[in-house]
Amino acid sequence: MLSIERCTQILNRNKEKYSEEEIIKIREFLYQLAKVDVEFFNQSKNEKGNHLHKS
Repeated sequence: MLSIERCTQILNRNKEKYSEEEIIKIREFLYQLAKVDVEFFNQSKNEKGNHLHKS
């Protein structure tokens, strides 16, 4: 997991400045989104693999 300090460096690079609370929420959202994406990827990979074995 990225530290809050690293997230702050990344998110506050430009003109937009986020509070620590906003950064924590953004980081949590992005990790949840990544988790869903990995689960979807694994599910679709398994489904494709199952189709290869069907007649």
